[in-house]
Amino acid sequence: MKLKNKIIDTREKVFMVALEEFATKGFKEVITREITRKAGVNLSSIKYYFGDKEGLYRAVYEEPMLEHNKKMQSIGLDEEKSLEDNIRSLLFTMIEPLRESKEMEWCMTLHLRETIEKTGLVEDSKDEFKKIIDNIALFIRREIPKINDQTLTRLVFSIISQPIFMFIGKDLIDKIDKDLLGSKSQIDAWINKSVFYALKMIELEKNFA
Repeated sequence: MKLKNKIIDTREKVFMVALEEFATKGFKEVITREITRKAGVNLSSIKYYFGDKEGLYRAVYEEPMLEHNKKMQSIGLDEEKSLEDNIRSLLFTMIEPLRESKEMEWCMTLHLRETIEKTGLVEDSKDEFKKIIDNIALFIRREIPKINDQTLTRLVFSIISQPIFMFIGKDLIDKIDKDLLGSKSQIDAWINKSVFYALKMIELEKNFA
């Protein structure tokens, strides 16, 4: 039993250090020797548990987000809900990892980084965000059927830019005001404001359509 716990503990140490390293530095800049040094384990631990650097990257990229990705994929346009409720449901689900833990925050940051700095080691992460984009576009088209495609795309990205920046810009946000995202209630307050801003942007575009 003690041996089993030691194995789990060693893998977890490597996993958590690697998650932070990959999320903050990107795949190319991460050195496996530095991961094992910070984790306080032997360099051979990576080979034993993950095979190599690429295997380690796949593990930290895929394992923590499985449940969240299922939730994101299950969200769609609910015809019985208002525009506000549909957008709130999507944005709150999108930001859920930030509310859960620092580790989940790193996971989301890593997925956003993979979208920009493609490694080719994992399934294309753009599909995860395309689902979000497509859903918001559906919400808007229901409200503004005549909106042109370019205006719709700009509006969609304007709406999702706030929750995305809460992940990729959190370090900067914390330096400016550590209380803005310092608790679940503060995160919820920001997202509620994001929903309000989204509705106002859609309302303005509706007036121009």
